[in-house]
Amino acid sequence: MLSRYEILIGFVCALLVAASVLFSVDANRELAHREFEALAEESVEALDTRMQNYLHSLQATQAFVSASHHISRLEFKDYVERLKIAEFLPGINGVGFIAPVARSDADEFVETAKEDGYTDFEIHPPTTSEEKFVIQHIFPVAPNIQALGLDITFEDGRRMAAEAARDTGQAHLTPRLSLVQDAQQKAGFLLLLPLYSKMPEDGNASATQSDFKGWVYAPFVGDNLLSDLTAAQGRELELRVFDGTAPVADALIFESSTGVFEGANQSATFTVDKFGRPWTIEYASTPVFDARFRSIAPLVTFGIGVIVTIMLLTLIRNMRLRDEASRELAAVRQRQIAANEEQTRSITENNMTPMLVLDEQDQILSANKAACRCFGTSEKELIGRPISDYVSENVQKRRTTIHNADGRTKSGAHMVLNLQRNVWKTADGRLRVTVIIMDVTAEVAANEEIKRTKVIYDFALGGSRIGVFEVDLKTGKSEVSQTWREIMGLPKNGPEIDAQSVFLSRVHPDELKLLQDADRDCIQGKTRRSVAEYRMRFGSDQWRWMRSDAIVAERAPDGTALRLIGTQTDITDIRHARNALELRERQLTQVVEASPIGMFVLDKTGAFQNANEAFCFMCGVPESELLARYTIADFLATEDIQEIRLAIKEQIKDGSVTTYVKDYKLQCVGTGEKWGSFHISWSYDKNDSDYYYITQIIDVTEQKKVEQLKSEFVATVSHELRTPLTSIKAALALMDNSIGKTLAASDARLLEIASSNTDRLAAIVNDILDLEKVGSGGAAFDFRRVDLSGVIEEVAAQMAPFAQEHKNTIKVDFPDGRIFVEADDGRLKQVVTNLVSNACKFSNDASQIVVRTEIIDSYAIVYVQNWGEGIPNEFRNRVFGAFSQADGTDTRAKGGTGLGLNICKQIVERLSGKIGFESQMNGVTVFWFTCPLAENEVVQLSQQDVRAARASNAIR
Repeated sequence: MLSRYEILIGFVCALLVAASVLFSVDANRELAHREFEALAEESVEALDTRMQNYLHSLQATQAFVSASHHISRLEFKDYVERLKIAEFLPGINGVGFIAPVARSDADEFVETAKEDGYTDFEIHPPTTSEEKFVIQHIFPVAPNIQALGLDITFEDGRRMAAEAARDTGQAHLTPRLSLVQDAQQKAGFLLLLPLYSKMPEDGNASATQSDFKGWVYAPFVGDNLLSDLTAAQGRELELRVFDGTAPVADALIFESSTGVFEGANQSATFTVDKFGRPWTIEYASTPVFDARFRSIAPLVTFGIGVIVTIMLLTLIRNMRLRDEASRELAAVRQRQIAANEEQTRSITENNMTPMLVLDEQDQILSANKAACRCFGTSEKELIGRPISDYVSENVQKRRTTIHNADGRTKSGAHMVLNLQRNVWKTADGRLRVTVIIMDVTAEVAANEEIKRTKVIYDFALGGSRIGVFEVDLKTGKSEVSQTWREIMGLPKNGPEIDAQSVFLSRVHPDELKLLQDADRDCIQGKTRRSVAEYRMRFGSDQWRWMRSDAIVAERAPDGTALRLIGTQTDITDIRHARNALELRERQLTQVVEASPIGMFVLDKTGAFQNANEAFCFMCGVPESELLARYTIADFLATEDIQEIRLAIKEQIKDGSVTTYVKDYKLQCVGTGEKWGSFHISWSYDKNDSDYYYITQIIDVTEQKKVEQLKSEFVATVSHELRTPLTSIKAALALMDNSIGKTLAASDARLLEIASSNTDRLAAIVNDILDLEKVGSGGAAFDFRRVDLSGVIEEVAAQMAPFAQEHKNTIKVDFPDGRIFVEADDGRLKQVVTNLVSNACKFSNDASQIVVRTEIIDSYAIVYVQNWGEGIPNEFRNRVFGAFSQADGTDTRAKGGTGLGLNICKQIVERLSGKIGFESQMNGVTVFWFTCPLAENEVVQLSQQDVRAARASNAIR
């Protein structure tokens, strides 16, 4: 029988067991509730993210539509296809545009839509409203065909949401409705975003109603939007959504499963705002979720409590009966002590923590298996050895750090140890020490790595000029990094400050609200991050741009934000660079658009990427149509395109950055054929890993006509003037031979003047014909191996009498040996003759004309040098122009047509050479030209010959 005392003890124990069981049940229930709340919040955030994706797509569409005065069906279709709705916007039915149409303009609006490609476009249903809100575009069209042309004012919910969006300038969601294109008539919605030709800066659209253009919108069905929000939906929780602030059956939008919400173990309800419409969301746990939180802990607690209670009662009962059976109790006690010692020994042996027992001299008396494993030895090898053979203690660190000793294994490996000593005495009074050893090598190494990482992190922040701040949202106080203080211009080791107050006081008033709104939305959970750019005051009148990026690092169980942590960087230089880049881009765009020269960019297929107004006017096609329907092949002949492609391909292969220039005939729309001078360059787009081609076209149609007239004029000169001149010249020669000697002196002089002028006029006609033939490519060139030295000697001999007439002499100076070039012999003589003739005419009396030759690389170069007045500075840029002569009277007195040097230039260029000159006033003038050496015929000169040839030249 139990005594009263034993019954009381049993009752108290029963109460404690019951309390423990209830506490275990409550803890398990609280854990399940917190987990369910987290799953529900994740679902709400996923819904918000999906809706924000819808809004971002509409904002991008808003920017696309506002960038053009008129968006055609094809342009809108191409844009929506690039959005890839099925891939990136799950749940959305399409993207469209709603236009406001006055009743009086309805017929014209319908006709315009049909012209744009909507052949069956009609406004429906009939309404009495003076202003109709008509769906002008909706893509993809096939699943939304019934919505095309719909006047959404036929239903109050649609109309009021559209008016609210228009009046506020913000996106608005319609109430629950049925989409006309949804055959199942499920709960659907329209998300509308207003569009203005000039968007208001403050979000208030009332001041800019005249700029209102319409709405971009997206229709969607509740089932599509709300399905598969998270991985847990349908497995661990179910949800149903109502339109409104209360769960009303008629307002049901979506229900993931029926029959779950009644009797669910866990539930949660949220009311959220979705673009001006409140939605109520109910969540309920599933049997799968509930099964995860079924625990046997209460049963285990109850069982242990009952066992402990029975043991305690048994112990008390035994103690009560000790007087009655003292011997039996003593025996029991002896057995219990032995059992306890055995249990202690067993625990020590099986303990994972190394333990040693030492005597007064720190000699090891015993060691458990964990200690043997720790030191890599056996218990027999440890016993009797001093602990100092394995452990070196640091007494000063014994109570201050976890690292207070160093250890060595039998193999010599080093260990970092935490050592604790417990002193006790045996029954006979002997001193014993129990040493508990913890191997903290890995922990210490990890701490050292953390310290090293922190140093690197601090260096990285300092080097990248990134400041870090942490705001305690309960107290409003901030902790900031050293780099943050440096960015703010605060002393490096200055006194403690209220960083948050200092920060807010220096933000520019125009951006302060923007920053605070971004922080508030992040703190309230509306956005994941708070990102803002703003100006910060430095000194009295200096402002610098900053960028902050922060997130909520900690929240309370109820969702209240506790800590905000983020970074701050100085982006002044980036901001200025971005502004400068935008300005230059605008300037370049304006220059291209305003340029009278046609410009466009082609991709590798020949499709137009963009084109300016001048080119569109030239080819007779509007830009939108040009980009959508045409390629360069529509305007150029196939052989011309092949020629351009091969030339540009060769330039790319050689890495040449020169511009390809050539004239081609354009087949223009409506205006017929035109000639254009093409200037084509190429560039490489690293983003697309492909080439694109920049083209400028100058309309040279009139020039071609002038060239045609010039050709006709030259033909006329050749036929109508040259033949009579030949006859006149022959007649004058006949007269001179027959009666010249019998004429009086005055008559003979007249005959001489007539003959001289006839020769001069014939020379002019010949020069004009040569200029035309060489310039047009009509002159035939017979390229062969030509002895340049022989040509120069022959010209010098022929021109000697002419030089004497001008009181000059000709000197020829070239290296030993013969120089052979690849050229036309007659044309080469013509060039040398013209240059020597000019040198004679413009030289001082009693001066010498020097003709020199050299070899430079694979070219021969010829210098014709004279001494005279020189070429005036104002005339030098026109020396090689056609019909160009200096305007001085003395120069005109020399005679000539002004075509000789122009003909020389064209001949030298046809010979693959270059021509130029250098001149000093009242000094030396040198004209030079180059000609390629004949293959395998390059004359090898000695170094002495080269130096002698170069030393003989007066000008380089």
